[in-house]
Amino acid sequence: KEYEVLIDTLETTLLQNNLLLAEVGKKLKAKNNVLQKRKILLWTSLISIAALLCIGFLLVRNSRQKQKMHQQSLQALKAEQELQRSMELEKERTRIATDMHDDLGAGLTRIKFIAENMSEKTTDTVLHANMEKLKTSSIEMVENMAEIIWAMDEKNNTLEDLLFYL
Repeated sequence: KEYEVLIDTLETTLLQNNLLLAEVGKKLKAKNNVLQKRKILLWTSLISIAALLCIGFLLVRNSRQKQKMHQQSLQALKAEQELQRSMELEKERTRIATDMHDDLGAGLTRIKFIAENMSEKTTDTVLHANMEKLKTSSIEMVENMAEIIWAMDEKNNTLEDLLFYL
């Protein structure tokens, strides 16, 4: 009897142990599932943070490139405006030189020819001398005007051109 009671007790204890073991197994599985979910959440968070950092880096780099391109376009626009201003200045210089050459040159040449004509026709020595002075002055003024026009030409802004002219 004692043996049977002992076997029953052992069987009962073994059954309780098996139930406890099954319960501990279930708890371990539940804990393992929670840990797996946490691990997945941690990896997902890390990947998300890395992706956000990459996106932020790309946005900053893109913004800097846009700023650089904007600055370059502003510099190009400024250079273009400067070139346009320079061209307008050269155009104005050329117009002034042309006007001087055409108007003043023609007028001074006319004065020179009139003075020559009058000095040839006059018999008065004082008048003849004054006409010669007028003719000489008009020739000098034509030469001076030619020098001014040469100096206004932008093509002649080098030392080599100046030496050649002199």
